[in-house]
Amino acid sequence: MPANLQHLKKIKVAAVSYLNTKPLLYGIKRSPALLAQMELVEDFPAKIGKMLVDNEVDMD
Repeated sequence: MPANLQHLKKIKVAAVSYLNTKPLLYGIKRSPALLAQMELVEDFPAKIGKMLVDNEVDMD
């Protein structure tokens, strides 16, 4: 029986939208199960680094 995860907070994940990350992002964006558990933020590396330091995202 699958766990009911609706009450859990979504994980904020930051990713750089570069050519080498396109396959990963493609898969994530087309997976309703993943998107139900996470919030995906795309930005440039310096911004993502600042977001990590400021605790605005959980992982990159």
